[in-house]
Amino acid sequence: MSPGARRVSEIQALDAPAGPAAAPLPTLAQIAATSQLGRVAHPHRVAVLASSTQELSEALEALVRGREHDALLTAPSSQPAGLTDVLGTQFTQGFVADAVRQRRWADAARMWVLGVPVDWAPAWQGAPTTSCVSAAVPLP
Repeated sequence: MSPGARRVSEIQALDAPAGPAAAPLPTLAQIAATSQLGRVAHPHRVAVLASSTQELSEALEALVRGREHDALLTAPSSQPAGLTDVLGTQFTQGFVADAVRQRRWADAARMWVLGVPVDWAPAWQGAPTTSCVSAAVPLP
């Protein structure tokens, strides 16, 4: 089997019904924590404001297919000067820290997509040890 065919079968297996011995699928919180903590931020960013794994899946499918989705946040292709350059470091860092602390996810995600650094760790402080932050889940 070629590497490409193997990859397609792996992706299709993700959509197959899980058998009794299959590991449980990660929760939305586990996926969010894994994608936010301990990752390098790249210049091209996308955020998904999803309330379920189904909505997350649909939004990512739309992204891959070049379609719009209400849950997707992306930066414009011709981005003006960085927000931090325009508004100042102290203002943008304060705004983002407040947004994360107050759980205003859309505000924090919009700033992150526009290139403003976001420290997501405070969002996960106080989470139960058996929750999403106890161990990262494998993501493609």
